[in-house]
Amino acid sequence: MISIVSNRSKVLGPLVLAPLLLASTAHAKTYTVKSAGGGSYKTVGGCAAVAAAGDTCVIYAGTYDETVTPKSSGSSGSPITYSTNPGDSVTVTGWNLGTLSYVTIMGTASRPMIITQQIAWSAIQHCIFQYVEDSAGTGSESCFRGTPDKSAGPSSDNQFLGNTLSYCAGAGAGLAAGITIEGHNNLFDGNTFSHVQSAIQLYGSFNVVRNNTFGPVAGADLGGQHSQPIESSGDCSGAPGDYPLVHMLFENNTSTQWRGPDSHAGFLLRDTSTPPCGQTSNVIRLSSFMDSGSYLTVTQTQSRNEYFYNISVSNTQLDNSPKDQEDYSFTDNCPDSRTLNNILANTTRVGSEDWGIYIDGTSGPYVENHNLIFSKGWTGSWYGPTSASTTTYDSSDIFNEDPRFVDPDTKLELQPGSPAIAAGGPLTSTVGSGASSTSLAVSDAGFFSWGYGIPNVHADWIRIGASTTAQISSIDYSTNVITLASAVSWSKGDGVYLYKDSNGNAQLSGSNPNIGAYPGGATSSGDAGTGVEGGSVDGSTLGDAGPKPEGGPMRDAGPNADGGPAADGGTIGDGGADGGGGAGNPAKGCGCSTPGSSQSAPIGAATPIAMVSLVLATIRWRRRVRPGWRRGRNG
Repeated sequence: MISIVSNRSKVLGPLVLAPLLLASTAHAKTYTVKSAGGGSYKTVGGCAAVAAAGDTCVIYAGTYDETVTPKSSGSSGSPITYSTNPGDSVTVTGWNLGTLSYVTIMGTASRPMIITQQIAWSAIQHCIFQYVEDSAGTGSESCFRGTPDKSAGPSSDNQFLGNTLSYCAGAGAGLAAGITIEGHNNLFDGNTFSHVQSAIQLYGSFNVVRNNTFGPVAGADLGGQHSQPIESSGDCSGAPGDYPLVHMLFENNTSTQWRGPDSHAGFLLRDTSTPPCGQTSNVIRLSSFMDSGSYLTVTQTQSRNEYFYNISVSNTQLDNSPKDQEDYSFTDNCPDSRTLNNILANTTRVGSEDWGIYIDGTSGPYVENHNLIFSKGWTGSWYGPTSASTTTYDSSDIFNEDPRFVDPDTKLELQPGSPAIAAGGPLTSTVGSGASSTSLAVSDAGFFSWGYGIPNVHADWIRIGASTTAQISSIDYSTNVITLASAVSWSKGDGVYLYKDSNGNAQLSGSNPNIGAYPGGATSSGDAGTGVEGGSVDGSTLGDAGPKPEGGPMRDAGPNADGGPAADGGTIGDGGADGGGGAGNPAKGCGCSTPGSSQSAPIGAATPIAMVSLVLATIRWRRRVRPGWRRGRNG
């Protein structure tokens, strides 16, 4: 096992090597591309015209003023790789991959491949983009861009690793997105997004967004646009429409300085078609959001069953003080939201409209507990969480106590003595008891992930009750039954907690989790927005996942054992009602336009990976600001 460590002292994850994964095609060739001559080809396109499965085109230093359109796909275990020569500075105008599969485009950690326009495709499968830097895009289009709907079919099983995307569509007011993609089982890991309209416009099922840095974005960048790290705001009211966002895992991310009066620090999630397209069951956890212009999230118009837990938020509403304020907003028929174990700190207050969570009259029922809500200098009550204030906050919530961040602008770990330490609660509880069983029925399985069959994305580990830990093998979300990788025993009503995340990092070290993004008990320095360790961009070009149908039932992922001792335990109840509310505002929301979204049945799980290419490097993140597809759907 090899772990690559960046210069920010963050472990970027384990890479397990197996002989099978390092196998290559017997007749694979390596070509060289040198713009001044002396190589196999003088242009990247020349090499791309002949490269076949298993071949590699090594691109040497130079500026290649061409949009490369590769001719052929690779195959499982034998991708076609376009890589920069280590240590060389390489600039390519752009790429158009069409409908290819098993293609890898990669620079190195210290010298990313520079793209001056964009990487485009129609529908790609099993492609890898690693250490690419794009600061331009084309016209009003995203830096990395697929089709703006599902007309070409899904782009699935792709990996976006360690890329740096900024100023897409060029500098000045009116930017485009960093990545626009319609598809399933894609991994976005360790990327940096800045000065973009939305970082990722994401549509499809079982996508994983983790270990990324979002921001900065300035109000002057946007020209009146709505802006957020994740946007899923599709339309399935007519053909061809979009895939709805379903079972996204958003984990261990940092958003900072995402500014502007219509800039949401995290998310714009909405599904407006009648009947609804099916946007649902996305998990947002273990992430930090600092210094934002507007809300944390707008969950609006039939985006249902969304899960927000162990999140830290500091300094929101900085640029829209005339608006009513809240960090979580659920409006226009968005029922069954969950907000647990979150810190909401230092919203910009505007007088009497003092909300931490806002749920309008169309968006119940909901679950919220073990949240800490604080604004410096405020000692009064808080409205909500429902617009009519017919209900009150849970008695486990904490109000008007400073969470004691290390730094509310840059580091949201907790200092010793924080009221958030060990003040969190379980995510769900067991239904019935079990003895030496692998079939665990819980009240709500939607908090957890089985890894979705994506390479290097671990299935969650959970803790049941005081000390029993086990890894998840698969989840039947329709019946709330979790299949465990090993047999354990439990009692009826035991609390169920997240123990290890998709990076394989422990997230629980005491009886109860912390409230906020650092539930393992972290109390001092470290990179903001991560979990206990965080990160998994390990310098490898990760392998591929197997094909899957667009429709059909969710299939199970195999076990992915990690080991590690059980934590000390103890369960804690959710608590009863509390009188923390007050009179409410009857109508609140984003103020955004609300186009529709789309329908797609959950897709099957992927097969194991078939290729790993190891790049040993100390990762140096680079944010190169360069003049640089705006989807045009933001209000």
